[in-house]
Amino acid sequence: MKTLKLKSPQELKAIDEAIIKAYHEIVRATIEVAKNCMLESFRTRIELDHVSVHPVQDRIHEVLSPLLFLSLERCEDRRLYIVYSPNPDIVDFLGDSTYTKLIRNIYKATMSDHTEVNIENCLKECPLDMVRYHAISKRILERMHSYAKMYTCDTPFNPQS
Repeated sequence: MKTLKLKSPQELKAIDEAIIKAYHEIVRATIEVAKNCMLESFRTRIELDHVSVHPVQDRIHEVLSPLLFLSLERCEDRRLYIVYSPNPDIVDFLGDSTYTKLIRNIYKATMSDHTEVNIENCLKECPLDMVRYHAISKRILERMHSYAKMYTCDTPFNPQS
């Protein structure tokens, strides 16, 4: 019987830092993809930095763009995960190559040969139909007056956490 080796606090901290770094890379890569979109609406994003408002909450940061939804979350096991969901209609608007580029950027940032520690299992795809995608959009837009901020792709991603 194989025993599970528990990770030290230093190893867990290194993993969390690598996941945060990968999340930031994914957001920046998504912004770069958005810069090539013809429609101005595709070049916008809404960010929610939950840590600055609700430091105890499991959601740390969220980005919603017409291209995809990204979230950095601490799940039940207290580990960090990058949750992502491409907009289901993106292929119809922008084609397969843009969709594929988004997905490749997500996996590239978390590949074991791209990071110092193995974080390949930190991704959680959350396939959304349009109803749930719009529900997330609505929840985020409801926070626009409190702490959500809207940016264009010309505004660099500058994470606070």
